[in-house]
This record gives sequence, C-alpha cells and structure tokens, in this order.
Amino acid sequence: MGETVIVGHTPIGVVEDEISRIVNDGEFKSFLQRIRLTEAKAGEIGSAYAYRWCYYSPSESLDKLPCSQSALLMGEHQLQDILAEAHLKRWPI
Repeated sequence: MGETVIVGHTPIGVVEDEISRIVNDGEFKSFLQRIRLTEAKAGEIGSAYAYRWCYYSPSESLDKLPCSQSALLMGEHQLQDILAEAHLKRWPI
C-alpha cells in the first residue's frame, strides 16, 4: 500500500487498501484498490476516494517482470450506483 497512482503524468492519489485474488490457477492476480484521491481529483469527481479493478499477468516474454494492467477508475458514488444496479439485476455479488 502507499503506491502513488498516476494517470497520464499526473498523480491522482495513493493506494490505501487492496483486496486481491489469484485466479486461473495462478495465471492472474485480480484486485480491487481503494485510492485516496488528491484534493484536486477529489473535487473533480466529487469523492474523496476512487476504486479501480486491476490485474497482473505474466509478460509475453517470461524473462521480464510481470506487467500491470489497470482499468476502471471510479468514485465512491459511481461504484455504489453500479453495484446497486447489479443487485437490482439479482447478480450474486
């Protein structure tokens, strides 16, 4: 934890917590990060925290370190809305 999150060349926050799972027999590490946003980014999205789902997978060339792919950065209210919609659709999450 404590990793600075940079989008483009701009720091937007710091990882405060993380939940992870190893999936596909160790092929991927999938995780959800809780990010405390900078004041500027928090003002922009209207939330002190944002969340992102990420995963690590081996690089194509096994002599390199694993690379990190990230996706989906959203504020608390956005995450709550999307999870509420999933619950309305009776998704078992």
